[in-house]
Amino acid sequence: MSRDPMELVGRLEARAQYAVADPLIAEAAACIREMVEWLPLNTAVCNGRSFLVSAAGWDVGCIVDWASEEARDIDLHNWTDPPTHWLPLPPAPGAEDE
Repeated sequence: MSRDPMELVGRLEARAQYAVADPLIAEAAACIREMVEWLPLNTAVCNGRSFLVSAAGWDVGCIVDWASEEARDIDLHNWTDPPTHWLPLPPAPGAEDE
């Protein structure tokens, strides 16, 4: 059993192709993909919510919370090796209960 979420997404998406597939399988694959797939930085929504940024060659990511595209552009100008991708952060523990 693989612990790689993208491998699981691939297996779920392949299974969802069957004519008698449960629609829940495709929905689960899409949900997992959304949680673990790095997206191009130019698609990040700059609304003040925190998200993780990273780039090829980085050992770790960095959490940012740009309030606007202007704030993002100013911040990126100061990076020697700017990030290229982003990933949404999961809700904090207990945040779902609020």
